[in-house]
Amino acid sequence: MPSLSRSSKVSVYIAALLAALLLGPAATHADPYHWQNVKIVAGGFITGILPDPHIPGVMYVRTDIGGAYRIDPITKRWQPLTDIFSQNDWNLGGTESLAIDPTDSSRIYLAQGDYTETWAGNGAILRSHDFGLTFDRVNLPIQLGSNEPGRYSGERLAVDPQHHNVLYFGSRRNGLWRSADFGQTWAQVTTFPVTGPTSGVGVIFVLFQPTSQKPLRETIYGGVSDTATGLYSSIDGGVTWAPVAGQPTGFYPTHQTLSPDGSLYVTYGDGTGADGMGGQRIGNGAVWKYNTASGVWTNITPVGPWFTTSLWYGFGAVAVDRQHPNTVMVSTLDRWWPGDEVYRSLDGGATWVALGSEPAGSENGPLDNYSVRNDALSPYLSGLSNSSSCSPTGCDLTAAGFGWWIGALAIDPFDSNHVLYGTGATIWETHDVTNVDAQKMVDWTVGADGIEETAVTALASPPAGAHLISGLGDISGFRHDDLTVSPVAGMSQPAFTPSSIDFAQNNPALVVRAGGTNGAVSTDGGATWTGFTLPINAQDTAIAADGKHWVAAPWSGTPVYSLDNGTTWASSTGAPAGDPVVSDRVNPLKFYSFDPASGTLYVSTDGGVTFAPAATGLAGGKLYASWAAEGDLWLATNNGLLHSANSGATFNQVGSAQQVYALGFGKAAPWSKNLTLFISGQVNNVQGVFRSTDGGASWTRINDNRHQWGSLNPVIGDPRVFGRVYIGTNGRGIVRGDDPEAGD
Repeated sequence: MPSLSRSSKVSVYIAALLAALLLGPAATHADPYHWQNVKIVAGGFITGILPDPHIPGVMYVRTDIGGAYRIDPITKRWQPLTDIFSQNDWNLGGTESLAIDPTDSSRIYLAQGDYTETWAGNGAILRSHDFGLTFDRVNLPIQLGSNEPGRYSGERLAVDPQHHNVLYFGSRRNGLWRSADFGQTWAQVTTFPVTGPTSGVGVIFVLFQPTSQKPLRETIYGGVSDTATGLYSSIDGGVTWAPVAGQPTGFYPTHQTLSPDGSLYVTYGDGTGADGMGGQRIGNGAVWKYNTASGVWTNITPVGPWFTTSLWYGFGAVAVDRQHPNTVMVSTLDRWWPGDEVYRSLDGGATWVALGSEPAGSENGPLDNYSVRNDALSPYLSGLSNSSSCSPTGCDLTAAGFGWWIGALAIDPFDSNHVLYGTGATIWETHDVTNVDAQKMVDWTVGADGIEETAVTALASPPAGAHLISGLGDISGFRHDDLTVSPVAGMSQPAFTPSSIDFAQNNPALVVRAGGTNGAVSTDGGATWTGFTLPINAQDTAIAADGKHWVAAPWSGTPVYSLDNGTTWASSTGAPAGDPVVSDRVNPLKFYSFDPASGTLYVSTDGGVTFAPAATGLAGGKLYASWAAEGDLWLATNNGLLHSANSGATFNQVGSAQQVYALGFGKAAPWSKNLTLFISGQVNNVQGVFRSTDGGASWTRINDNRHQWGSLNPVIGDPRVFGRVYIGTNGRGIVRGDDPEAGD
């Protein structure tokens, strides 16, 4: 049977992808709930961008804690692929590497695992036969570290183009691994010279060099995060390995790409990155070009803006135009001022042009900046302190900078004008990058639509005003008047990561958020904020129902209270040390604190000035107060749900929930007098998100196994829309669920 031409293969792959999208599990049954993200757009570290080599317009993205995405060829939005992990598998949420079978685009592989710490579990390989629509999971005997140093390097996963049943994976602490059965089983490559952690980052990439020679004569490259020997090769199909002769030393390899002309490009830094590059103060990193045919290495490092003064930064990503093999692009990493940069070369690195943040007087062209940027899709980007929008005297918070932590970079293999790069917050994309070759401006827009990668620290849904106010790691938080767009007003200022948000139940325009010693108060429902300083390292701040009493609880030590809107604070007495405080949602003088170690509830009836013990002997857990009535308290525990209707004097077990990890309250159902309860937990030996409309007596699971999102906290309901729930995730942003039969 004759082989298919390249164009025929592309048509077959496109047809297969469209069939998978239209006929996959998402279309086979109606979901009990409608799930979507509250729109922020990205918000975290984009660690890899991988175009499909066969299907125009199809690409994959990986993130450090938010998993992997595939661009949808119909909607042009990124679709999440890894929402399948339950709370038990919280450590598998991040994608450390991604590989596409070079002979079959429908077959992809993901390497999942967040941490290599003693408290984290082992990693896993996900295998898909339908472009990532569904996966088989293979548990690994080793740990992975998608959220650890060097996480932008790679790709660590690689499929042998001549034997596509053979895969390699470069691990952080356990050397090089190999599978000969499509990733079903794995074993360490004992002949690979590096079997340990080196810098803690280990084997950072595996790369096959295409060849027309016999299968056992192909060349395989393995990159290692090591300053002495960072590159090894095998010319016998991985049986034996040797250092590549003449390679540069003194820096850590960070990234690589192989040009169709046989040139291997490798970037280097004096640290493993992403953060801390330049900490050794030995130079600015480097970019080297290796001629795989002649064995000659050439230093092609772009000349920085102050080539006579070391700025102590590194280089993070490199990409080659597959249609024009001499066209190379490379990014800096951790160049904090004037900001990270992307350089472009048309002659294999002999000369470079800087696209973004070079200051006046640079050596890289007549224009100081070749970029026009549009962040309308996510306006918060202009509020981040990008070094490229900063000068030594301050930052311009009205303009989006070029970005930082540029560890991902891709040139579309089917469109030389189309370039994407990932930062610590988003993806920037252009469709006219070749303009810079004629010394014209390049238009950049946010190319991350559909990606939601924030770690949620706090959520609040007041009874009036905005439906949602959020606290997020790294990018502060938002007031969402419209849940379907990234807020035009941008993120909350002053910017800090809040661990709690509370509002006055009877005056919901008064909102307070706090984290550490930072606090901020809003009197207009989160539209504007005024900062203040706390005298403690606060884990939360509770506000009385009328807003006149504030109580803040530290991570260690006893709470403090304020009677003047946070201007002055005094120590509470009688409260347990290091435990959260919650306010009664009806009585403005009542506050509560629960000590899970002793199982004792403490109550204040004087606005947080003094606390006294109430119920004792309770199971450890987290305390919640609802607005249903004064003293309506709920205790979420690993043994189920407890309820008190008398301000914590007594508690009773409620319903059949076996474990409750997080609890929230929402608008009562039309047929019920009880507030709707939402939990993340376990019922009938099933983990999931559940809803109760009868006060916790019975529960209905509202998510399914495709919508799990790993670690979930907080979980809250909307007091104005029956059935609506907001879920905070650790890397997949804020998830919103709506009952399709409830309406608004």
